[in-house]
Amino acid sequence: SFTSAPHFYLHAEINARQLVKLRARLLSELEEQAQVRITYTDLLVKLCSVALTNNSGLMAQWTEDGLHRFDDVNIGIAVDDKRGLFVPVIRNADRMGLETLGREFRRLLAAVRGGNILPDDLSGGTFTITNLGMLGVEGFTPVINLPECCILGAGRMVRKPVVVGEGDIVAVCPMM
Repeated sequence: SFTSAPHFYLHAEINARQLVKLRARLLSELEEQAQVRITYTDLLVKLCSVALTNNSGLMAQWTEDGLHRFDDVNIGIAVDDKRGLFVPVIRNADRMGLETLGREFRRLLAAVRGGNILPDDLSGGTFTITNLGMLGVEGFTPVINLPECCILGAGRMVRKPVVVGEGDIVAVCPMM
């Protein structure tokens, strides 16, 4: 993709304290109902799907005819397997609840790991997420999954001292 699409990179560190609190609350609620266990990747997919509905210019593909924009939020998630890197696609992620989204991701992940992922499950993405946080990687620059025009690379959370609030108070926060 480096030779056929322009590249530029943005790196940002975010305070993930609210994300951690949200996941803890959801885990507590969903465990009571014996539902799917929500991961940070699930939350990233959901948050990106909401953000993409407000920034549709990021949902596009490079084609021979130029930039083609999409209305559907189809998020690919990079999955490493012993046979290589796969990017299964969660279609219409913006229209799914978090539980449904989590189940769909688990279905696609099982299909990749079981060697029976279908070609349709690997096509039609409009945005990709790659999360290396579970491997201890704090930050990296992912390669765009052409023909898409955008990718989010997420690293692990690290507890760091951070200035919070207006009073220059230092608190230890999970940063990502």
